Amino acid sequence: MNLITKNRRTIVLLYPDIAVLPNAVKMDFILAPHFYTYLKEELAVKYAFQAKQFASSLFDGLLQKEKNYSYHVIKKDENQWEFYAYIPEDIEKFLLSKNLKSSQIGKIYFAQQYPRLFEESVKLGIKDVIKNLNGVVTTIPLRILPFDHKFKNEENVEQIELKDGVHLTTSSVDAIFSFKDSVILSSLFAILGMIFLIQSFMIGNLDEPQATLQKLTDEHPNLSSQIVRDNIMQKYEKIDKEERFKRDTTQKISKLISNDSNISDLNIRENQVYATINVKNQMIENQIKNQSEIEKLEVTPISPLKLKVGAKL
Repeated sequence: MNLITKNRRTIVLLYPDIAVLPNAVKMDFILAPHFYTYLKEELAVKYAFQAKQFASSLFDGLLQKEKNYSYHVIKKDENQWEFYAYIPEDIEKFLLSKNLKSSQIGKIYFAQQYPRLFEESVKLGIKDVIKNLNGVVTTIPLRILPFDHKFKNEENVEQIELKDGVHLTTSSVDAIFSFKDSVILSSLFAILGMIFLIQSFMIGNLDEPQATLQKLTDEHPNLSSQIVRDNIMQKYEKIDKEERFKRDTTQKISKLISNDSNISDLNIRENQVYATINVKNQMIENQIKNQSEIEKLEVTPISPLKLKVGAKL
């Protein structure tokens, strides 16, 4: 297949029997199903980082236990998520074995992300075919197809728009941060994002009571009593107090994150906020315990080098 992006970067459909790779300065790769395992699941979560927490459980029993898998998650429709399990190390080794330099490796994508490309069968070397079957991109042995089976014209150049790609490792010059930094930043961004959502919700709730009260007063004159209005406002003051607590607690927890610690789980409920923090060594664990005491946070050891930190309203 001859694929390019709008900025004219070369795109390669990657499969195990590929013979030669282009000698381009930079290439992106669409992985054939040989290189990944795919699942589509319905989960009642809003964000990809939340869905990703379920990935290892969803793939339980489907993957090789001795391999180090990474997971990529894409939201499709309401509560519909696509999960991809892949092995970055194996894919990178394969690419480097084809005489590519690390600097030539751009992002990777998954064939399942682009089912329309495979409405017609596309040959993968001399053994397999890749095709969209009822919405799932899969490989089919070439030998089982009819003699007169029609294939996609591979001479045509097709321009596509790529999105939701991933970097294999830090070997790509496109990757600004190291893997360790990415883990730390992901934890920080998750907390900061949660703070932003809480603040937004809180600000919205600050305006909502007055507007709601005015509407009710207009529709029901008996609500104009100051006593009745005060009772209504007390209800919203409770909500405001809870949201302020969530915001302040997540800010305190974010101060505990460093190069030697990261958050593996964040649990925010109506009147409590708790995070699970992994640390590198005992010294960092003691530092977090001391800082938690200063911030008036509860801290409980879960296991060696793992702490539960948070507070209740």
